[in-house]
Amino acid sequence: MLSSNLDFLSPGDMTMLERVLAATTPPGASSSDREGRAVALVRLFQSGVVKEEELVREMWHPHHIRSSRPSIDPLFPTRP
Repeated sequence: MLSSNLDFLSPGDMTMLERVLAATTPPGASSSDREGRAVALVRLFQSGVVKEEELVREMWHPHHIRSSRPSIDPLFPTRP
């Protein structure tokens, strides 16, 4: 479910994003890693990737993010 205003996440949106985050966060990830992944996930969602399976795919393979710019790892933006 996508809320009508992308600045607002509905309870259904939040539940789905929590599932995606849980499914794509490696075991033993630090709280800062988890937080960085959560930020990247919300940015993906707000950019228009709103289907759960697409979000999972994008979180596992961030180099496939739809952009003409070179890929940047959302957790380590200074690394190529």
